[in-house]
Amino acid sequence: TILGACLGGATNPYGVNVPLTSELPTDLTGHGVGVNSVFLNNNLVNPEGGNFTFVNAKFTSGDTGSGTLGSLLCGIYYLVEEGANPINISAGFDSPQDTFALIDKAVRFAEDRGVVLIAGLGNGIDDGSGTRVGYNVGPRSGMYFEPASSIAKGNLGITVAALDQLGDLASFSNYSTEGFMSLATNGTEIEVL
Repeated sequence: TILGACLGGATNPYGVNVPLTSELPTDLTGHGVGVNSVFLNNNLVNPEGGNFTFVNAKFTSGDTGSGTLGSLLCGIYYLVEEGANPINISAGFDSPQDTFALIDKAVRFAEDRGVVLIAGLGNGIDDGSGTRVGYNVGPRSGMYFEPASSIAKGNLGITVAALDQLGDLASFSNYSTEGFMSLATNGTEIEVL
């Protein structure tokens, strides 16, 4: 299977680290946990209520918050094969290209199995002073944030931008005037369940 090729088939009750390490797939920064809390607090998934089981697929190394494209893709395949639905992809990378065949393949793999992908549009780029500034995602701007851009252009899931406490687009959040954004929700001062 694709999972076996990515991971050697190894899993544990807590999820998986991609690439495989002996550490538990713990969200050391709280970012993924925070994003999941936003979805639950706003009834964005399963509005009728019910039980959720969040499966972790951590593709970053230690507490650095950085990972590889291969690890991200293996994480998507792992979650699809484990039956996770929806899948929150609380990560990604800036790209000046509009297509990545490997990302498109993973997105379609999930879609072919009825899995909804939910991906953040990203937290902007450094403006040179250490401040992150959001940018417009789409063909006219020539900037993309993957895997959200691949999900959006194929209409294969939900892409999310961040709002501040006043309900305005957060200054750091990417956005799209070109149809690459499905919705915007709390992105600052988040209460984590």
